[in-house]
Amino acid sequence: MIRVTIRFYADLKERYSPGQEEGVVPLDLEEGSRVSEVFKELNIDDREIGFLLRDDEKVQKDAELRDGDLIHFFSFAAGG
Repeated sequence: MIRVTIRFYADLKERYSPGQEEGVVPLDLEEGSRVSEVFKELNIDDREIGFLLRDDEKVQKDAELRDGDLIHFFSFAAGG
């Protein structure tokens, strides 16, 4: 298992991390999981996502996740 942290911005915070003021959601996934698994686990509509960052690097949904990754989800409204 790996643990990643998901951080939502702008309008995504209210939708995907309700009650979390900082928009942060910890998530445990299987080793070798990809960003696309986050979409499935959290029931995220990919049409709402402008772009993704893994730590400080722009990534696509097929990027493999590593233990401790911080994935930033930005909506189109947030500048994506």
